[in-house]
Amino acid sequence: ETADALLHRRVADHQRGSGVADEIVQLVQGVGRVQRQEDRAGADRRKIEVEVLRALLDLPSETWKAPAGKAFSISSVEAAEEAAEDLRRQWKIGLDSIPVLMELLEEQGIKIAVVELSAAIAGTKAMVRRQGNGDVPVMLVNSTHNGERQRFTLAHELGHLILQFRRMDKRDIEKAADRFAGAFLVPKKTLLREVGENRSEITLGEL
Repeated sequence: ETADALLHRRVADHQRGSGVADEIVQLVQGVGRVQRQEDRAGADRRKIEVEVLRALLDLPSETWKAPAGKAFSISSVEAAEEAAEDLRRQWKIGLDSIPVLMELLEEQGIKIAVVELSAAIAGTKAMVRRQGNGDVPVMLVNSTHNGERQRFTLAHELGHLILQFRRMDKRDIEKAADRFAGAFLVPKKTLLREVGENRSEITLGEL
C-alpha cells in the first residue's frame, strides 16, 4: 500500500469521537511504517512531528473553498494547463511568479506540514474531517527535498486536490497533475515573455 493510499484510507474514515489528534497519529505513524523500520532517533523525531501536526490542525485558519468552474473537470492531460490558468484568475494572482507558494496555499485554507519522508515519497494530501471546525485539506511535503522540488510537489498535490479527472487512467492523472503544477508555477504567457516564442532550447544557466 502506498503512502498516499494509506493517508487517504486513514484520514477519510474519521470515526465520530476519535479526535483529530488520533487521526494524525495514525497518519504519521502509518507513513513511517510504509517507509522503513525506524531506529530510535527516527522514532523520536516522528513523535515530535505528530505533536507539530496536532498543533497545526488546532490552529485557526482560513476556510477552504474549492474553486468552481468547468475548467477543473478534465478528461485530458492538456486540459490541466487551462485549469491552472483559471485558478490563477480566481485567486487573483495574475501571471507573475509566486514568491512563497506555501504561504499562498495557507491563505486559501490549506494546512501544510514539512516532514521527513523516504526519498521516494515527495508528498501527499488528504481532506481531514475536524469536529466543529469543518473539513480541511492537509498536504505533507518531504523535508529532505530541496525547495524547488517542494514547490513542485505542493503544486502537484494542489492539482490532485482541485481537479476532477474524468475517464483518465492513473498514469494520465499523474501526468495531468504534473502539467497543472508546471502551468500554475510558470504560466505559458510568462514563459514566452521571458524566453521568447521562437526558442527550441533553454540553457541550464538561464534556468
